Amino acid sequence: MTQFEFFMTFYGLLLSLSVAELFSGFARIIQDRTPPRVGIILPMLGLIAVIEFIATFIDAWTSLTGVSISFVDLFLPTLIALSYFALAAILVPRQFDEWPDLSAYFDHRRAWIIGLFLTANLLIIGTIMMASVPERIRDEDWSGLAFHIARSAWLIASYVVLLFSRKRWLDIAAAASVIAFYIFNYVVRPLLLGI
Repeated sequence: MTQFEFFMTFYGLLLSLSVAELFSGFARIIQDRTPPRVGIILPMLGLIAVIEFIATFIDAWTSLTGVSISFVDLFLPTLIALSYFALAAILVPRQFDEWPDLSAYFDHRRAWIIGLFLTANLLIIGTIMMASVPERIRDEDWSGLAFHIARSAWLIASYVVLLFSRKRWLDIAAAASVIAFYIFNYVVRPLLLGI
């Protein structure tokens, strides 16, 4: 087993735990005798979380092939995975009798939920930039660097709007922007480029 294969096994396990935790939360909604009012924002964020778990695994596969098994190389990916696990653990409340409306729960926990999304994404952007920016600068790939900065700004701006918004329509628009970001970057763009 190569160091990269070992890393992907470790990283994949951490992300898998996040997926399991997230789906356990949504399964509790279905199992509850008197399910809460679900609304639209929490299911959208659940969808975004699943998409991000998959995208993060893809990014690790494509960007971190040179990773070695050392504390330094494992530290940021481990923080990313732990941020996602914490997010999955708090995205759906444990006690529905205390939170009969999941939109109100999101409003109450907004800073934590969106803060964890932002933390994970800033760590991902930092990890990818450390891996790819020096090479882009060396190769004078200014358009690639500009594209990476622009797409990072799109994602972070969407989350900042979600963090500070106090209007449900703006929450939905910002969450839709995040979903559009992933559809464009992980579905449409690869199809256009033949990747």
